[in-house]
Amino acid sequence: MRIQASVAVQESFGGVVVGPAMAGATYPLWVLAARKQAGSRGSISLRHLFSGLTMNVLAVTFRTVTQFAVNSSLRRALNPDSGKPIRTIFAAGASGVICTPYNSAMEVYGTVLQQLNKVGLPSASADVSRELMRRFGYSWFLTGAAPTAFREFFFTMALLSGLIERGNAYLSRRFAVSPNCNIAAVLMGGGTACMTHPFDTAARVQQMADHPTGFLQEMCALSRSLSMGEFIRYLFRGVIHRSLRVALIMFVGSSAKKGFQNHIAPSIFEPIEGSSDNGYFPVA
Repeated sequence: MRIQASVAVQESFGGVVVGPAMAGATYPLWVLAARKQAGSRGSISLRHLFSGLTMNVLAVTFRTVTQFAVNSSLRRALNPDSGKPIRTIFAAGASGVICTPYNSAMEVYGTVLQQLNKVGLPSASADVSRELMRRFGYSWFLTGAAPTAFREFFFTMALLSGLIERGNAYLSRRFAVSPNCNIAAVLMGGGTACMTHPFDTAARVQQMADHPTGFLQEMCALSRSLSMGEFIRYLFRGVIHRSLRVALIMFVGSSAKKGFQNHIAPSIFEPIEGSSDNGYFPVA
């Protein structure tokens, strides 16, 4: 017996599938990129590489479910007849911005967890919580929120707006490759990572500081202490690890989203009248 549910509910349920896939496949690359941005040196153990994975998977899953639901609601409100693609793209980006406080909280927790070199729950959670309060006070979850908002706008715009699907269709026509190869997701993920990496570095600088100031103040102070070349190199530190990670996120996320739509949703939900593709929630 299949369930009759709205598009928002179906897409939220899809987030339960997509979130763990994205987090589990890319967490070690996030750790390596964060260490590179922090200027950490030396070897890293396999245990440290996966420390905080459980918390990250849970957090990313909740974030993905929320973003999918917000994106669905915004898309239907701004572009109900799907006649204006630019509104769909804006709705996707805005869903990332709206979830910024949660994204910032998730990332500052993970960053401090890595800094303290803690492994395991719940003892690690208690130590991290105390450290968060010592450094940032009660507003710890907003640390790095401004650069995170810029970064998340472009990330969710690429993942949820249908640009990947359109890119795969174009590559299929232009170069005779199968749309199932999902090459557009890899290219868009790498490009998005390079474009937004300075914002990601800025967020990490704030999250790793003992008593951070505002986003602009931190960047201005950093630019005054370094030459222009050094400042640019600093902003793009760890870009290779992060580009690989975001490209993999896009590939896994878009593939899992499409797989849920085509194979899992038909066995759970009743088709929605008037929706695109196979009668279930539209890709975008």
